[in-house]
Amino acid sequence: MEQARQQRQQKAHAHESRIEQQGADFHQVREFNRLLVLNYIRQHGPTARITIAQQLGLSRTTVTNIMGSLLQEGLVREGEQLDATAKGGRRATLVHFRAEAGFALGIDIEHLQLIIVVTDLEAHVVMQWSGPFDLMSLLGEGPQKLIDSLTTSLQEVLTQAHITWDQIIGIGISLPEQPEAGPSQSMLQWNSTTIQRLLREHWQKPLCIEKNATLGMLGEYRRGVGRNHTTMAYIMLDFEIAGSILINGNIYRGPGGNVIKIAHLMVDKDGPRCQCGKYGCLEAVASTQAILYDATHGLSLARKFAQDGLNAPSLTVNATQKKNLFEVIQAAKQGDQASLAAIHYAGTCLGQALGSLINLLNPLLIVLNGEITKAGELFFQPMHKAAEAASLSCVWQETRIIAGELGVLANALGGALLVIDTAFTLSTISSTFSVHSSS
Repeated sequence: MEQARQQRQQKAHAHESRIEQQGADFHQVREFNRLLVLNYIRQHGPTARITIAQQLGLSRTTVTNIMGSLLQEGLVREGEQLDATAKGGRRATLVHFRAEAGFALGIDIEHLQLIIVVTDLEAHVVMQWSGPFDLMSLLGEGPQKLIDSLTTSLQEVLTQAHITWDQIIGIGISLPEQPEAGPSQSMLQWNSTTIQRLLREHWQKPLCIEKNATLGMLGEYRRGVGRNHTTMAYIMLDFEIAGSILINGNIYRGPGGNVIKIAHLMVDKDGPRCQCGKYGCLEAVASTQAILYDATHGLSLARKFAQDGLNAPSLTVNATQKKNLFEVIQAAKQGDQASLAAIHYAGTCLGQALGSLINLLNPLLIVLNGEITKAGELFFQPMHKAAEAASLSCVWQETRIIAGELGVLANALGGALLVIDTAFTLSTISSTFSVHSSS
């Protein structure tokens, strides 16, 4: 009898498990349908319920029930009515997506600057903010100091934008490329550090963290010069140099990360030592710090005169006191020879690296982002010349190399876009949105 009792219990347990599984399956189907309807409205604009049902292959009852839920949550609203059909049917009411139902935060953490954007759910920027930020000093004081500083800045931005914390659906963070070596390497172990966990615990919001070149690519692809391209390369020129590749609309992600290591292509065998330990890497000659050092010490200018068997002229006091890349660019535009030579050299070296990239991948578009692009033709002319010389003519003729459209907002906007993309997926849609219509 005991054996029979155990068999009955096992059968009952199996039956309950099947019921639970059926319930889980039903819930997944319902959430999937809900996502289909919501995304259809997002992507196609004001739409009638009957159109949604026909296009998605759902019953009118299913669409009506889903719409009732979305209306209650404030994610959609009803708008104008269409004219009645010739057969005298009911006038259809168009349903609109409410982009203002929530907001996404994009944060670009740079070495000396913090950039924050707030966007609505269609990634329209409603607030942008920037301020000084000393990344290495904050990390040196410990993760909590960094979190406190970020939180203070976020609170200031939200206050100015008149947006509450509850209206935020998630936060996307752009991080600088991790150095290959040097004292700062251990401080930027973003993938293994406790910073990500602490941020999630402290903010209690969905968090998307990516490298800056990846988010800059996403920003330019979706909202910048790459809007009509599905295959392109993106190169970010800053304290570090990083790149990202888009292939058929998807950002390439190799096993070791999601950026291309163009920074460590050798472009000058006699060039300076790179922080990776090798000599003549692109980053060692074309990064922000490299150009500034070159311009203030007259390295490229001296090299240019030496090639002609001449001694370089002495640098003026003004030439040696440039504090940032902006001052180097302004000095070059005013004819400062050391600044002109430094920018020309950086452009030439970048062009050599891009020539190799063009031969390997044949991208139709290469987008450059970074303050050095503001030098205009002083930078782009030698870069284009070197890239053409280093690439095959058949692929060079198909390639455009241009400056990005979004400038300093590219990475932060890419972070906000990633938050929105993540929020509107099946696994997160039901847990992300808790906003309700206020009107």
